[in-house]
Amino acid sequence: MDGYSGQEMQLLLSKGETTINSKRQNIVCKLDVSSMKEAVEKFQHLEYESPRKLLQS
Repeated sequence: MDGYSGQEMQLLLSKGETTINSKRQNIVCKLDVSSMKEAVEKFQHLEYESPRKLLQS
Protein backbone atom coordinates (compact mmCIF):
# COMPACT_ATOMS: atom_id res chain seq x y z
CA MET A 1 0.00 0.00 0.00
CA ASP A 2 2.99 2.21 -0.66
CA GLY A 3 1.97 5.73 -1.59
CA TYR A 4 -1.45 5.65 0.07
CA SER A 5 -2.28 7.82 3.04
CA GLY A 6 -3.73 6.29 6.19
CA GLN A 7 -7.14 7.68 5.28
CA GLU A 8 -6.97 6.23 1.75
CA MET A 9 -6.05 2.83 3.15
CA GLN A 10 -8.99 3.03 5.55
CA LEU A 11 -11.36 3.52 2.65
CA LEU A 12 -9.77 0.86 0.43
CA LEU A 13 -9.56 -1.78 3.16
CA SER A 14 -12.70 -0.84 5.10
CA LYS A 15 -10.71 -0.64 8.33
CA GLY A 16 -10.52 1.98 11.07
CA GLU A 17 -7.66 4.43 11.59
CA THR A 18 -6.48 2.61 14.72
CA THR A 19 -6.30 -0.70 12.86
CA ILE A 20 -4.33 0.81 9.98
CA ASN A 21 -1.89 2.51 12.35
CA SER A 22 -1.45 -0.69 14.35
CA LYS A 23 -0.75 -2.75 11.22
CA ARG A 24 1.76 -0.19 9.96
CA GLN A 25 3.54 -0.15 13.32
CA ASN A 26 3.69 -3.98 13.35
CA ILE A 27 5.29 -3.97 9.90
CA VAL A 28 7.86 -1.35 10.95
CA CYS A 29 8.71 -3.34 14.08
CA LYS A 30 8.96 -6.72 12.34
CA LEU A 31 11.25 -5.34 9.64
CA ASP A 32 13.35 -3.60 12.32
CA VAL A 33 13.14 -0.14 10.76
CA SER A 34 11.96 3.24 12.02
CA SER A 35 9.45 4.27 9.34
CA MET A 36 7.16 2.92 6.64
CA LYS A 37 9.42 4.51 4.04
CA GLU A 38 12.35 2.45 5.36
CA ALA A 39 10.14 -0.64 5.51
CA VAL A 40 9.19 -0.29 1.84
CA GLU A 41 12.81 0.33 0.83
CA LYS A 42 14.03 -2.65 2.84
CA PHE A 43 11.34 -4.91 1.44
CA GLN A 44 12.08 -3.82 -2.14
CA HIS A 45 15.78 -4.63 -1.73
CA LEU A 46 15.37 -8.09 -0.26
CA GLU A 47 15.94 -11.07 -2.48
CA TYR A 48 12.68 -12.83 -3.20
CA GLU A 49 11.25 -14.53 -0.14
CA SER A 50 7.69 -15.25 0.78
CA PRO A 51 6.18 -12.08 2.33
CA ARG A 52 4.53 -14.33 4.90
CA LYS A 53 7.93 -15.71 5.93
CA LEU A 54 9.37 -12.19 6.31
CA LEU A 55 6.51 -10.98 8.49
CA GLN A 56 6.48 -14.08 10.70
CA SER A 57 10.11 -13.70 11.77
